[in-house]
Amino acid sequence: MPIPSPSLAYQGLALAMLPDALVVAENPAAIQQFLTYRQEYAGVDRKLAEAVRPARRSLAESREFQRTLANRAETQALITVYGNALELLNYELPTESLPEGEWPVPSPGSDLVQSLQAMNFGGTLEGVVYPTVQGIQVRGRYYYDAVPYTLGLTPPRSGADSLLALLPASTFLVASGYDLAGFWQGIAMALEVASEFTRNGLDSLRSGFTAATGLDLDRDVLSWMDGEFAITAIPATQTPLMYVGLGMLVETSDRPTAETTLTALDQVMANLGNTVAIRTVNQQSVASWEFAYPSADEGLVPYLSFFSHGWPMEDTLALMSGIGPMESIIAPSPHDPLADYFLFEQATASFPQPNNGYFYVNVGATLSLIYSAFGIHGSGLGENYFFAQVKPILGGVRTLSATTAQTHRYLEINGLVGLAPNRD
Repeated sequence: MPIPSPSLAYQGLALAMLPDALVVAENPAAIQQFLTYRQEYAGVDRKLAEAVRPARRSLAESREFQRTLANRAETQALITVYGNALELLNYELPTESLPEGEWPVPSPGSDLVQSLQAMNFGGTLEGVVYPTVQGIQVRGRYYYDAVPYTLGLTPPRSGADSLLALLPASTFLVASGYDLAGFWQGIAMALEVASEFTRNGLDSLRSGFTAATGLDLDRDVLSWMDGEFAITAIPATQTPLMYVGLGMLVETSDRPTAETTLTALDQVMANLGNTVAIRTVNQQSVASWEFAYPSADEGLVPYLSFFSHGWPMEDTLALMSGIGPMESIIAPSPHDPLADYFLFEQATASFPQPNNGYFYVNVGATLSLIYSAFGIHGSGLGENYFFAQVKPILGGVRTLSATTAQTHRYLEINGLVGLAPNRD
């Protein structure tokens, strides 16, 4: 059955070429309004305009916009974005300016918009993209600006980022944060009130997990994940994924409940015909979920470890995809931690402190993994013209990193594209 594709011909797009600017709007009337304001506030007409319409002030006279201009000058931004959150919320895109056809893009429902308007949702949105010694920085802020609420403060935490000291410097990817239990509570509450569909989906998830394991998802699994956590991908052997090990580290203030849950899950896996073995990793005991599989001589290899769990620290649980990845987490020797790795330090040095955790990708190592896994090198695909053009560009990116933080004035999202230095 053919799928109708939307037409990309926009209706009503207007352009104006000025001596010092290119103006783009959804229709000519918007450009006409801009030109009228521009003329009124230029030269001798400005005082007249202010006398006739004192309530109407130009954007340049806005304190919030002046703040954005100051931030642009301070960072020497290449790109600057500014927006009034309440005005953006009130804006309705005319349907005639949209492309023809069906687009699977969700839009805020009228109830949500009305609720945000009722609570005086406002403030200022600001974005800047600017060069740094490490690469290209992207920073977005939502300033509260007289809004009668904030999104809280990012608290200082003792021992923050301690899990990063357990990960190897060669880590491909890590996404860290705090309080999975609290995060899940917020997500669950939102799903319960969003719609009947999301509420039923949440109920099905909970009941399905209980039916499969005999455990309560909220109480037995997520409630004790109340400290720092890190989801990661690291180089590994003895893992079902051949080249990479996946896993999660999580701090807990309730180790007894965590151990009870793990014991119950071990029993579930054993009942399914798998082996739950206690292995020794760097002189520490680790539980390993294993199964036998056929080898080349049609015999059975005694085991393949596809999941393991252990305690690298008294309050820290490691959940990894097999025994191999666990060897890089529990007391490895020698140990070169990610927290002290120069690429990670460069990728996060410009981020605010305290923050809500990091997203980090070692692009060079990840690309090498992809090239090896899919044979994208040497003859064949490696000599593809497109790949030959793109590879040097990809090779110029060292890292991708991001974080978020809240202050009493704004919510901030910060990202960095770490670039390799020019060797010419």
